[in-house]
Amino acid sequence: MTALVGRIALQWERVYPLAACAVGLAVGYLYAPNWLHQLHAKEWAIENIFVAVFTLATVTAGFGLAIYTFLLTTESGFIGRAKKSIYYRQMLTYVVIAAGLSAGLALASVPGMVIKEAPEPHSLHAIYIAIWLAASCWTAAAVYRAGYLFSIFARQHH
Repeated sequence: MTALVGRIALQWERVYPLAACAVGLAVGYLYAPNWLHQLHAKEWAIENIFVAVFTLATVTAGFGLAIYTFLLTTESGFIGRAKKSIYYRQMLTYVVIAAGLSAGLALASVPGMVIKEAPEPHSLHAIYIAIWLAASCWTAAAVYRAGYLFSIFARQHH
């Protein structure tokens, strides 16, 4: 039973960022246009949601690239000792994916900062919102996964 749980946990670790993306896509397409219309009717500045995500995504992209560079160039301490481990290779992969997704999300947020109106359901704008929300969920899960794997990596080799 423990082996089965271990295999399921391993598969979940691999797919949960994409699962978060799929949930974000569905929620973004089915519910976000109505929610944004309600917020827009209350005269909320919905473009500030995109500004906040843009800012966070640019910071995480830069931070991810800095961490990636640090991990590649460090030869001392527990990182230097662990360079041949599977955790190190997975962590590098996940950090690069998270940084790339963050940069892509920052670029995808720009139209949302410019368009001030709430999307009509089933419009091209609603599809953009759904894709943007899916990318936001995927990026958040990827950044979390990279940080979580770093904590495992540090515990194993420190």
